[in-house]
Amino acid sequence: MFRTSWLKPGVVLSDEGFSILPKRDRLLYREGDRTMTVSVDVGPRGFTVFLISIARWDDDPGATIAPEKAQEIADNIRRALESQGQEVDFVHSG
Repeated sequence: MFRTSWLKPGVVLSDEGFSILPKRDRLLYREGDRTMTVSVDVGPRGFTVFLISIARWDDDPGATIAPEKAQEIADNIRRALESQGQEVDFVHSG
């Protein structure tokens, strides 16, 4: 289940332990005490998420995450944005 935070405007919280904070050209994905900055483009129909940017945690930019984890994060982002009525497209380049 998803809900918005009244303490932090714009944050979408999941009861699964992650949150997102969409911005104009990026999205902050937080899971536990780790954060990942994901490149996005916001258009009139919703969000375009650049899959290439779902690759490294901000606190360990030298280590690439596993493809399965990247897919899990992409799925989490999609579900969180769709819960707020947003359309989401994923592209491989950017």
